Amino acid sequence: MKIVARKLAYLFDVSTSPTRYVIKSSFLSFFVSIILGTLIILFLSLIGQRDLVNDPLDDGEPLTLAVFIWTLSTAVFIAPLIETYLMAWTVKVFSRFFEHIIIISIFSSLLMTIMHSYFWPIWGAFVIVSFMIYGIAYQVWSRISMGTGIVVAASIHAGHNFLVMMVLNLPFVEF
Repeated sequence: MKIVARKLAYLFDVSTSPTRYVIKSSFLSFFVSIILGTLIILFLSLIGQRDLVNDPLDDGEPLTLAVFIWTLSTAVFIAPLIETYLMAWTVKVFSRFFEHIIIISIFSSLLMTIMHSYFWPIWGAFVIVSFMIYGIAYQVWSRISMGTGIVVAASIHAGHNFLVMMVLNLPFVEF
């Protein structure tokens, strides 16, 4: 456990370069999300809950290149900014009741998870830890300035979404 804590200590340290912090956090967010989401999907499949596992927005057709580019640009440029501003607002609200960065990040990520679970409930399993990472990053880097907190958190989110699009969606694009 101490090894994990030491490896994650960088999340609370602004002395590293923002670029290094963003890259490291994007990969952390991506891998933890994939592992956690996959384990939950496997568990639900094993207990016979396949209806919860199937993505209702997936029609089984391959993605066209145009749809992939549109989705990629939305997921990497538009959604992270909008969602980071929304998350920053939730952090501000929860910081009125709590002082600890992790507690505030947990409550904020729970709200963002509920929002992401609207179309596909299992999606919450994929994003809960990611939003905790974005929430921690926002709070830590906001000590420098609110703008820095927004940019760092949104950049991690954009990096995460880029990795998701490249690994999970690119193989299904019809060229």
